Amino acid sequence: IPVAAIATLGTILRVDLSNNSIADIADSDAIPSLPKVSHNRAIALIKALKSNSPAERPASFFQLYDINLGSNKICSIHSSAFRNVKDSIQIINLGHNCLNSVPSSSPNEHLHETLTNHAFSAIRGLKQLQALHMQKNNITALEALNFLNLPVLNLLNLAGNKISDVNRQAFLNVPQLKYLYLTNNKISKLTAHQFASFDQIEMIDLTGNEITDIPSECMAQLPQLRQLFLGGNRIQTIGKNAFANSSIVILSLVNNQLKEITEGMLDGMTNLQSVVFKGNKVSKLKILSNA
Repeated sequence: IPVAAIATLGTILRVDLSNNSIADIADSDAIPSLPKVSHNRAIALIKALKSNSPAERPASFFQLYDINLGSNKICSIHSSAFRNVKDSIQIINLGHNCLNSVPSSSPNEHLHETLTNHAFSAIRGLKQLQALHMQKNNITALEALNFLNLPVLNLLNLAGNKISDVNRQAFLNVPQLKYLYLTNNKISKLTAHQFASFDQIEMIDLTGNEITDIPSECMAQLPQLRQLFLGGNRIQTIGKNAFANSSIVILSLVNNQLKEITEGMLDGMTNLQSVVFKGNKVSKLKILSNA
């Protein structure tokens, strides 16, 4: 789809290209920038549209803020694909494609980046990006600096990939992330303070992975965390103070391999209202100090 195909479309805000057969997004296919209307002109246009009264088309346009590329055959995205909308794009849907990294580069681009030792990502530095959907791809790891300079990103959906490793440096300057979906991946190991860089995180979903152990202070010091889903893993042990000084209200440990619920397991969870141990192998229950 040439850039010119939509570059002159007046007040376009959203582009939905989902459920097609797009195979890659090359540099020449970069999403076009659409000039933004002035604040006063935008208000006037919206009022006119709401009242169904006649309104001339504005001389300048709203900027594109929502692009849906879900359910295609996209396996590579050029690092410049979203350069023209980096200051306006708010929602990107790349779900149900065949990306194997975040995001995958084309072979030629990857070779060039390797030679120059200066790799870039198509999603880095998107200043207005609020929601990024990359569920149901073939991503195997979250590598260092995959998510860089995304100052207002609040939802990241990586469910249904093949992620087995999450680098501690994968996220840098992503201060507003609130909802993180890592459901149904292959993550087997978590570390202390794994998500410490997320001061605003409210929900983490790690359901359906291969986690065997929750180490001490793994989810500690997360002041905004309200919901933590760890069901459908292989968790056998939970370290003391694993959830200390967090604000967790709902904790799901359903369908794991816990054999006992031990003292100290839930220490520091002063806001906990619901905890689910259904479907484990618990045969021994000690006094819970936070009960």
